[in-house]
Amino acid sequence: MSYTYVSKNSELSDSDSDNSCQTRRHPYNTRLSTKSSNVQQTCKTKRVNRNRRSSPYKFRGRKINEALTALSDNTMDYCFEPGPPPLRCRNNSSLCSFFLGCFYILLIAGTFFVIYSQYIITKEVGKLKEDINNMKGGNNRREDPHAKLSKELDKKCSETLKLLLKDPVGRPDFALESSGGKILSVDAAPYSNPKSLFGFSLCEGDHGPSSMIQATTAPGQCWAFKGQTGKAVLQLIDYVLIDSVTLEHIPPTISPSGSIDSAPKDFKLWGLEKPNGGKLFLGEFRYTAEGGTVQTFNVNNVSSYYKYVEFEIMTNHGNKDFTCVYRIRLHGTARKYG
Repeated sequence: MSYTYVSKNSELSDSDSDNSCQTRRHPYNTRLSTKSSNVQQTCKTKRVNRNRRSSPYKFRGRKINEALTALSDNTMDYCFEPGPPPLRCRNNSSLCSFFLGCFYILLIAGTFFVIYSQYIITKEVGKLKEDINNMKGGNNRREDPHAKLSKELDKKCSETLKLLLKDPVGRPDFALESSGGKILSVDAAPYSNPKSLFGFSLCEGDHGPSSMIQATTAPGQCWAFKGQTGKAVLQLIDYVLIDSVTLEHIPPTISPSGSIDSAPKDFKLWGLEKPNGGKLFLGEFRYTAEGGTVQTFNVNNVSSYYKYVEFEIMTNHGNKDFTCVYRIRLHGTARKYG
């Protein structure tokens, strides 16, 4: 909507007083917008009398009153050129409804897509957690094979270390010298001239028979005697109901000769009531090279308590010069503890 204003002191000529629409100045040069239905399209010419002398304040007040009256009655006439009507969606209501429907459909589809994506992600995360749980053992408390094997190995290693630190047999030795055991007599010639190999002694005969009831089994610390047969009478720390006997020899890997041909092979065990009294046969045993360094044998006749034991070696593993006995252990139940 456009307006054309006329200055306050302008005067219309007679030539301009025709039927053409002239514009006049609105008070205070302000633009007013009214409804097009109330706007009159005719304008009346108005002459300004230059000779009229009036107070500017009265003229201004009159103009203000006229403007207020026109605004209140909405009858002020002015010329205007109506602009284009505002763009409204009256004739294209179906098109607007279509676009609005598409918008709502896209909004609902996007919401469902977000919800479905969240559901898929949650489901996949749950499957992943379940797989990890199954790898760790699952809800049925089944252990992972690798973890189970690791636990078993740790257990075996700890048991082996404890056994090595304490005793490989794990039973009390009633013939141990440090606990009170003794060697009473020996029926064998000592082997005092040991052979050497590259400066290492194959067997030291100077250690004596008591070496076989001591806890140390280092190479060379054994009872060495000539030949393949020999006897020894042992005194135990108490009267014992003997149920087993253990014989120990060094392995071939740490032997200076690289073999255990001097180790006892077949031996017998007798129970004695007195050092020179009657004896009872407890059993005959064989120490094999494939059975390990420490081999335990069960006694056949377990019936009486004995404090003295006769240990008889019959053969060795092939050495004709000497035989080495590293350690012998006697196990059972003492009388005062039985």
